[in-house]
Amino acid sequence: MKNHLSIPVILLLMLTLLLTSCGNDGSKDPEENQDSMVTETEGKTNTTEAVTPATTEATETMDQDSDDEKKDLEDAETEEVEIEVGLIDRALLESVKFNWPDSMMMVVEEDNNGVVSLVTSYQKGYSTREETLTEGVTEIEIYNEALGTSYEYTLGEATGTSYKDDEDDVIAMEESKAMNGQSLMSLFEMDMWTDMKIKADVERVKGRKAIKVELISLDAEDGAEPMMKLWFDAKYSVALEYVYNFGEDWQTETKLIEVDFNLKLKDELFEAPEDVSFMAN
Repeated sequence: MKNHLSIPVILLLMLTLLLTSCGNDGSKDPEENQDSMVTETEGKTNTTEAVTPATTEATETMDQDSDDEKKDLEDAETEEVEIEVGLIDRALLESVKFNWPDSMMMVVEEDNNGVVSLVTSYQKGYSTREETLTEGVTEIEIYNEALGTSYEYTLGEATGTSYKDDEDDVIAMEESKAMNGQSLMSLFEMDMWTDMKIKADVERVKGRKAIKVELISLDAEDGAEPMMKLWFDAKYSVALEYVYNFGEDWQTETKLIEVDFNLKLKDELFEAPEDVSFMAN
């Protein structure tokens, strides 16, 4: 199933949404690729520590608002969600409503069984773009919601693969959109989680209020590591970090580097590059 489809499942079986980059060589200096597509920042939300710049041409920002307008946007963006004190586990998840952002840019470091990648994700509406940089090679996945088409290619190569949505994809997308306004707990009410103990509490990730969720097998011994740990942004329901522990052959962990919500992203980010030929699959 393509990345854009089960956004709830993506959030759980975890994903990291989208990434970007254009150029001829995945190992090329990223600053050389940052001129053609630009993100215009509207209420930028930064992490509290110094961040590593995203390795895409879309990371420059243009802020044409006045100082007062910028302050208003930033104040609105950083306003925290009120959560009733003392709520934990299922009660906490029931109290938090699922809220998908209009747009987003996120950079994470992913460690997959010792293989480390830099993953930069972009989202606008339900269109997504993801770039995964691993050992100098950049893999790009794009989903264009308006066209109902996904594109996959390696940066610097002349060919890639495209996929059109089928009936199941359309249904999954509609179910994803229907998540808005439902409780965060509804993400965990699918049959696949019925044999799991669910714990939840409030923590912070890079200064942002987050809902930490732990999924623990009912058969697990006391003190055993959870099969999954996820930190959802309390305001936007996006998984900022996660840890999978499905045995020696599947251990994945991400660490948040940077996240910005409600940016003005150019549509070109979610279009197939003209210099790549895509074979329909």
